[in-house]
Amino acid sequence: MTMRTGLVIGAVVAALALTAGVVTVQIAQRPSSAAAVGSPSAPAVTAEITRTTLVQTAFVDGTLSYGPTQPVESKAAGTLTWLPTAGDTVERGRALLRADEQPVVLLYGDLPMYRQLVPDTVGNDVKQLETNLRALGYTGFTVDQRYTTETAAAVKRWQKDLGRPETGTVDTADVIYLPGPVRIASRVARPGAAATGQVLTWTGTTKMVTAQVPTQDTTWAVKGAIVDVLPSAGVTVPGVVADVGTQASTPSGDGDANAPAGGSAQQTTLTVTVTIADQAAVKGLDQAPVKVRHVLEQRENVLTVPVTALLAPIEGGYALEIVDGDRSRLVSVRTGLFADGRVEVSGAGIGAGMKVKVPA
Repeated sequence: MTMRTGLVIGAVVAALALTAGVVTVQIAQRPSSAAAVGSPSAPAVTAEITRTTLVQTAFVDGTLSYGPTQPVESKAAGTLTWLPTAGDTVERGRALLRADEQPVVLLYGDLPMYRQLVPDTVGNDVKQLETNLRALGYTGFTVDQRYTTETAAAVKRWQKDLGRPETGTVDTADVIYLPGPVRIASRVARPGAAATGQVLTWTGTTKMVTAQVPTQDTTWAVKGAIVDVLPSAGVTVPGVVADVGTQASTPSGDGDANAPAGGSAQQTTLTVTVTIADQAAVKGLDQAPVKVRHVLEQRENVLTVPVTALLAPIEGGYALEIVDGDRSRLVSVRTGLFADGRVEVSGAGIGAGMKVKVPA
């Protein structure tokens, strides 16, 4: 029996489990510790003490999609004669629908079209219209809050290009304001139906991830935080936390049948939205389940060893068996962060580049 075999009674087992950000470590104990172990009868299996940045991560489930659908409400009278198809992208200045063959045009803005715009009208809605006209290439007016004769002249040129009557005024049914370009999600009405009311639904044009995260687990979800998006197939894609909901929700249903009386196993959640800059990397995916990997804790410039190198003397604490040529010695260490099968260690007598014994 070798000196190490006599000292260690059985094998030392180390395991690292990471579930929902909780780390569990199980390490078998030694009966006693010693300052020196002596010369092993066979070459030791070793690993190097490294200095690195240790990052502990966790995952949440999410869905990759174009985001929530929103309705398109038309105020146009008459009959629907044309609608875009699902999947089409509509940009500023293009028709969202045709009523009696007259286009109802998409413009960008947050203020709905709530009144007719005519010369001498003053307000933020005038400035919003003029901003859109300028973006479409129409000039000869000042972008401000006053609808002038110069604005009316630009509107006539715009109406001529659209094939609409050149009135120089803009009616509430002529345009629909939305925040930006839209992707048509579905047709709600069909050509031949009345043009007034909800006719389409839309989403944004870029894919994003939405995840319902338990409220107590959202400390990582800070606007601007960098995360990784992992589709079920394909490469990992960088993402950025764009929004964290403020309204907590509880999943619908009857809850857990095994929950205690008067209680529920359901958790309140917040919606976390993650944007993806590299849209090409998620091409072809829609309504797809993904994982969002985020950082729980990070330690920079620390010494680390494989978790399996840790020894647990019966007196308590942890130790490493440092291998130096054909001899080895035990060194007490303090542990820090556990992540990806490694553990942060510190203590006198250890340094980067040293060799530690690990199970064969």
